[in-house]
Amino acid sequence: FSDVLERKLPNGWTFGLSNERYTSSDGQVFENIGIPPNEVIAMNAEAFEAGTDTILERAIEILQNR
Repeated sequence: FSDVLERKLPNGWTFGLSNERYTSSDGQVFENIGIPPNEVIAMNAEAFEAGTDTILERAIEILQNR
């Protein structure tokens, strides 16, 4: 999540340093692991091969019910 502080060394090398720490309101850090989803939806391979995307359909359902 952090911006990267980029620097160039005298020998021409460059490096980047993650120099910020973002936390949730309760202090949790999601750096390197990501924000967990509110809902986990399993992929149905058979349905996908038949042209149905169960994950996309659930996302659309959630958005329509907002």
